[in-house]
Amino acid sequence: MALRRSVYGVRSVRQCRRLAEVSSHKRQKIKKFYEKVGVEKYGDGHVILLDGRKLKTPLGSHTIVPTEELAYLVAHEWDTQEEHLELTDMHITSLCNTAIDNPSNATPEAMVAALMEYFITDTVLFRQEIPPDLGDMQMDCWDPIISQFEESFNIKCPSTTSIIPCHDSTEAVEHVSKEILLRYQHPWGLHWGLTGLEFATTTSKSMIIANVLLSGKISAEDATKASRLETVFQTNRFGEVEWAHNIDHHSTVVRLASAYLFNKFLN
Repeated sequence: MALRRSVYGVRSVRQCRRLAEVSSHKRQKIKKFYEKVGVEKYGDGHVILLDGRKLKTPLGSHTIVPTEELAYLVAHEWDTQEEHLELTDMHITSLCNTAIDNPSNATPEAMVAALMEYFITDTVLFRQEIPPDLGDMQMDCWDPIISQFEESFNIKCPSTTSIIPCHDSTEAVEHVSKEILLRYQHPWGLHWGLTGLEFATTTSKSMIIANVLLSGKISAEDATKASRLETVFQTNRFGEVEWAHNIDHHSTVVRLASAYLFNKFLN
């Protein structure tokens, strides 16, 4: 039985690697078509240049961003590409494109409403009593993050071991919604302010972690640890497919760091 499980495990690893290779080949390869990357003042913002030509978003708008620092972050992503463009790894560029194009045509109110769905069922508020070790890890890792959020938003967010949300009152949701709309205001529009928060929330599966990260109170590494806590617990207990879990961890850190940098250099 043990040998059979071992063989099955090896096959599973091979299958995962094969799937990753096939997925990689299926991705459209765009050959690098430029040599020089630059940044130029453009109106109230800055535009990114590829061989002197203005970079465009997927919907055809010029990639004009609010600050010089953000422009150089985008330029750096394009400048570090090699023979083929790895567009899926260019998170700062993607965030700027989303803020400019608003491809889903979402209103700021709709974006906040979607964030509230994460808040009502936030990962860090749902605890497990069994096994006790996991509950202890959740308390040690998540409670300080919740405290930071509670202090910042002047609200109480009790945790629960039930599957029923314990803070889904209309009053709590309205309070947090109004605070987010106020805090993430931006001269170029709320889409710029909310895009980074949305990205951090969907990456971490937690609006609480995302807000504390963007406020600078925890690092992208700590936010990743908090968002992947249950996965880490399971792999520590039962073992891991090292390459796969390392990739997932690194990818989450990079995405959350990108959200933080995008938000930090908006102003």
